[in-house]
Amino acid sequence: MTPGFISYCLNDDGVPSLWNGTIGGIYDQLVEDGAGGRMFTEGDIPNRAAFIAMAKRADTHFVAVCDRDALPPDGSDINIPIVAVFWLNRIEHRRACCHFSVYKAFRSHSIEIGKAGLAYSFRLTDAAGKPALDLLWGVCAASNKAAVAYAQHCGGSFGCVVPKYLWNDAQQISEDAVFIHYARG
Repeated sequence: MTPGFISYCLNDDGVPSLWNGTIGGIYDQLVEDGAGGRMFTEGDIPNRAAFIAMAKRADTHFVAVCDRDALPPDGSDINIPIVAVFWLNRIEHRRACCHFSVYKAFRSHSIEIGKAGLAYSFRLTDAAGKPALDLLWGVCAASNKAAVAYAQHCGGSFGCVVPKYLWNDAQQISEDAVFIHYARG
């Protein structure tokens, strides 16, 4: 399994690099895998249409991760074998908030995929060709022990626990959150 990356963008001819159907399919897979509720705890992405809109926002860097070893030999981009997704937002002052999920069928490769996604993010450059990011950070519910462990296995450093930071829309309560960060090496 060799991770490859497809960023959402409009190509020079105005054609998107990822179609709405592909982005919507990513959302459907996250929900099917049971990750949707954990990723969208606060209720700000309640459905497929909201996920597509978020992915296409100018202030979001949305990336589908594919298995390059399973790409069609003819180079076509039909039925790209997507295995994970991540996006960066709140991008400012050389830092960004990172959201990441690996499809259930590829969890045996999750650390490899996560580390490759982080390396990809730190290779992003600004208009002057300089590294765009020095720090990636993320937040997850303190009760989501699997997500915290995954982030740490990918090289994340535990920041702190902030009481009542995350809103759990389904349960209508505030939850403690864990802050994780990754610094450019």
